[in-house]
Amino acid sequence: MPEINLESRKMLKENPEDDRLDVEKAVAAFYDNPSTFFALLDNALDPVDVAAAREPGRRERFTDQLRDAFQNGAEGWFEDDLITVRPWGFALEDVRVEVWLWHGELDRLVPISHGRYLAGRLPRCRAMLLTGDGHISSLNRLPEILDWLASPLSRR
Repeated sequence: MPEINLESRKMLKENPEDDRLDVEKAVAAFYDNPSTFFALLDNALDPVDVAAAREPGRRERFTDQLRDAFQNGAEGWFEDDLITVRPWGFALEDVRVEVWLWHGELDRLVPISHGRYLAGRLPRCRAMLLTGDGHISSLNRLPEILDWLASPLSRR
C-alpha cells in the first residue's frame, strides 16, 4: 500500500478530520490540474495500471467520472475512506448471496491481502485473483463481469 494510503488510514483511526482535509485538498488539486493529479496517482500505481490508465480515451473518461464524483465536494471520497476502518454493521460470514470478488494481484492501492481476507470470510465467494492485473487494469475485465451480472437476467 502506498505511503499516502497508510497515512490516510492512520489519520482515520486517530483523527478522521485530518483525512477529510487531505481529501478536500486532493479534490481541489484535481480541479486545479487533473494532469498533475493523475501524475501523482501514477506514482503510486503498478506499471500495469499506469499503462491501462493511458489506454486511448481512458484518462478522459476518468476525468469525467471524477468531475461527476466530486461535483458536491469531497464527502463521498472521505466516506469511502471511513468505511475502511469502521465496522460495517454485519459479519462477512453472514453474507448468503453469491459474491464474485475481482482483485488484481498487482494492486498497490488495495493490497491483494485485502481481497484474500474478504474471500476467506465470505461463504459463497468466487474469488477472481487476477495475476497480471492491478487496480485499474482489471477494468479490462468489465465485459466478463457484465456478462456474469447479466446472466441471471437472461435465464428469466
